[in-house]
Amino acid sequence: MSVWYPVALARGLEPSSACGTRVHGQEFVVWRDQAGASHVWEDRCPHRGMRLSFGFVRGFHIACLYHGWQFDAAGQCRLIPAHPDITVPKTIRANRYPSLERLGIIWLQLPGETQDELPSDANATTEVRSLTIEAPPDRVSAEFQNRPLARIRVGGLPVIAALQPLSNTETALHLVIEASVGATEQKLVSVWGAALRTRAEAS
Repeated sequence: MSVWYPVALARGLEPSSACGTRVHGQEFVVWRDQAGASHVWEDRCPHRGMRLSFGFVRGFHIACLYHGWQFDAAGQCRLIPAHPDITVPKTIRANRYPSLERLGIIWLQLPGETQDELPSDANATTEVRSLTIEAPPDRVSAEFQNRPLARIRVGGLPVIAALQPLSNTETALHLVIEASVGATEQKLVSVWGAALRTRAEAS
């Protein structure tokens, strides 16, 4: 499997927002700062372990909901509200991971693995939807000749199907059309994805 894992549709993550997700059971927070840059970190505040995805984004910082500790885009803690005048030690950092946006999807690279090349960006993309499938990743990937990233045709439309292994028993499917299309075409691909989910869960 590719070392790059899809974790969210890019359009679905608004500026100044965050969401939680998983890859092989490991929890991550995906957040976007006010300038539009996306980030993927371990979903854990280094203070007390609260999920950062429960917190909030302010400008270029993400803040923990528990005690309000704020971290900048480099992962460095910049503010401890209970002690606003102290200089925060440089050792207090959130655990960051390499990530990028391509093909309308936010991708995460896990450490200790050799970087694979992702396909080049399409000239235009339309992000359709992400579905959670209650089925093991290998069962879902069998629909695409065991490829975690497949370029397929759905009703004549060029579609990217990117698989995210949430756990041993759950898979997320991210669907993007490699063209600028309208609601009719999006619905066609969305219905196709729902049918695949039903088929995989029934197997």
